Amino acid sequence: MHVSGYYKFSSTSANDSALLFVINKKWNVANSSYDTIGYSRLALAPVSSYTLFDLDIADWDNLNDPDSIVVAFFSSNPDTAFTGTGGVLLVDDVQIGFTSSAESNIGYHSITVFPNPVNSNLFIQSEDKINSISVFNILGMNVFENRNINSTHSQIDVCDLSFGVYILEIKSHTGVERVKFLKD
Repeated sequence: MHVSGYYKFSSTSANDSALLFVINKKWNVANSSYDTIGYSRLALAPVSSYTLFDLDIADWDNLNDPDSIVVAFFSSNPDTAFTGTGGVLLVDDVQIGFTSSAESNIGYHSITVFPNPVNSNLFIQSEDKINSISVFNILGMNVFENRNINSTHSQIDVCDLSFGVYILEIKSHTGVERVKFLKD
């Protein structure tokens, strides 16, 4: 799993950097609170044009796989002795996902998924007939599947899903499309 996107960062000091910080969390039933079970970080150097960043967050404690993650950006790196003021950090197209070389796509704009975030029913519309829909949690586990759709639209009741980020996988005769959505 990884967090990727683009950033621009300018600082009033050459000694400063921006920071991407990802915290892996798991709900602790006994304490009724979230436990931090791991984290990843990436220092972002000053750049004047949008630059790709990609942080691998797959290195968590395998005994306690997270059920949620927190992604935070800092316009000054709190881990350095110098914490600048006046730094400007812009981020764009932030994505949390899995990397798969076997992934093929239906037409780039052929799928519409709404509302996002969602708390009850998620609606899916496609230019092509949808064969099947699957929903995967952030760990890649299949939490919902419908293999008999054969229509250009569908809906999923997500009321029973926990709060968090999910991957919706839509299959048609032309390929596979994966869309992230947030259960509110």
